[in-house]
Amino acid sequence: MAAYIGSYATAASVLITILAVIITVALGLSAYFGFAVTRNNRLGRALRTSIDELDRKRQELEAIYDDRIAQLETQIGNYHDGLMSEVVARSGLMRELVAGELSYRRSDYHAALDHFGRVHELEPSNAEATYYLGRTLTNLDKLDEAITVFERLLATEPGDVRAMRGLALALRFRNADRARDVASAALALASIPADVRHDLHNEFALLLRDYGEHEKALLQHQAALVVRPGDTATEYFIGVAELLCGRLERGKARLKIARERARIELEDRALRPLWAAVIAWSAAFVQEDAGEADR
Repeated sequence: MAAYIGSYATAASVLITILAVIITVALGLSAYFGFAVTRNNRLGRALRTSIDELDRKRQELEAIYDDRIAQLETQIGNYHDGLMSEVVARSGLMRELVAGELSYRRSDYHAALDHFGRVHELEPSNAEATYYLGRTLTNLDKLDEAITVFERLLATEPGDVRAMRGLALALRFRNADRARDVASAALALASIPADVRHDLHNEFALLLRDYGEHEKALLQHQAALVVRPGDTATEYFIGVAELLCGRLERGKARLKIARERARIELEDRALRPLWAAVIAWSAAFVQEDAGEADR
């Protein structure tokens, strides 16, 4: 009986030990899995937080990108609108300028004044329009206004030889002394386009002629002919200057040349027909007067 009880106690002890081991393992596994779940939950929460943060950053970047794109589109639109407005404005100015020059060359000075006046009002810095505005005012005998226009142009464009020429022309019947000074200063400039130099020589000669300095005037006309050989108007001026200097035969010979060239221009090329017609008429008239004085 005692042996039986001892065996039973041993078995019970073994069973208790086994149960204790099982319980310990179970507790260990439970602790491990609990820790793992906790860790996984923490990792999951951290991962979700990171994902949420990245999504927030993405949304911020998208908002910045969309805003920047909208700004760029607005800037491009404004630039395009401004550019188109400038193109339209420049196109309108060019049309006015071309129309003004055509009217000027047709001697329709009132129409030219309207065109050049509009260009000058819209774009005061346009030197071409300002120059022609001054010339148009001169041809309309609005000399004081023309003088003001050329003086303003020279204030912004010092040494502009065309503006100096225009000022000299406008001053001719207002202040001849100053007109001569301006024309002389223009001719002294180193770089002058050939066509402007030619006209300046002739116009300076006319200023000299107003003072009775006919020999000096003749030299200026001859200098103009060197710049533009065979020019009909210059031949005419030389003929008149020769007559005024008392060299009647030479003067009549020059006038004959001018009259013949004017006839050719009228018949063949129609080049400056009004001017050629004036030369043809006045050359004949002066030649007849000179002939009577010679007899």
